[in-house]
Amino acid sequence: DDKRGHSCLVWGKTGEGRDLHLVCGFAGETVWVITIYEPHPEKWETPIKRRVIE
Repeated sequence: DDKRGHSCLVWGKTGEGRDLHLVCGFAGETVWVITIYEPHPEKWETPIKRRVIE
């Protein structure tokens, strides 16, 4: 649960094949794009699997 409301992470690729993450928030029927970024390999094993940091 996020105290800021419902949100989701969307994975996609650029036209050049680079991975992108898009974070969306929801307010009623409105979808807000919060941020878009390239996932950093130190934090992500794959574009959709977060790396476990000990």
